[in-house]
Amino acid sequence: MAEIGLFPLGLVLLPGERVPLHIFEERYKELINGCLDAGSEFGIVLLNSTGTREVGTRAEVVEVLERYDDGQLDIIAEGTDRFNLLEIRYEHSYLTGVVDPFADDAPLPEDSEYESCLQVYRQVMQSTGVEFEEPAPDYRGLAFTLASQFQMGIDVKQELLEMRSESRRLVRVKELLEASAAAIQSQAIEKLASGNGHVRKGPIAPG
Repeated sequence: MAEIGLFPLGLVLLPGERVPLHIFEERYKELINGCLDAGSEFGIVLLNSTGTREVGTRAEVVEVLERYDDGQLDIIAEGTDRFNLLEIRYEHSYLTGVVDPFADDAPLPEDSEYESCLQVYRQVMQSTGVEFEEPAPDYRGLAFTLASQFQMGIDVKQELLEMRSESRRLVRVKELLEASAAAIQSQAIEKLASGNGHVRKGPIAPG
């Protein structure tokens, strides 16, 4: 077990994902400056209408974008390892948590599972016309890598965070990517139809 400073937010940070944060509250200025001085990590946990979630992500400050005269900071934080929040403590101006590592308990996927998910990812990226890079050959954590590149709902990201199987995460990400691909295709068809003066309902006849 370990104790780390907590930063409850209305967002989910996935391992390997980077997010910009504006630090303005005094307690979080203290937390982040302490982490910078010690070279330590803090924990980001989702806080919403249902309360504080038990599974969160350790984060490290990888860049300080700007320091303001009043002590506010703009930083880039990157997710590292997941943790299970066992206890919240109130001994500092900011919250701290007693945490345990939260790791997968299932074997790594087969290569075919990785490739199946990557194939759909390529399809989506190519359909958007956006330049993209293939993930590194070491696919460990591929589901988090792919999920962090798309705008996914908070609940979906928390669902992925709490899964203890990379195979299950890949299946879920693939489902989400397939839904995105279908939506992109539908939008393209509607745009083409509207250019002809109307939106056609039902299947489009060939020719």
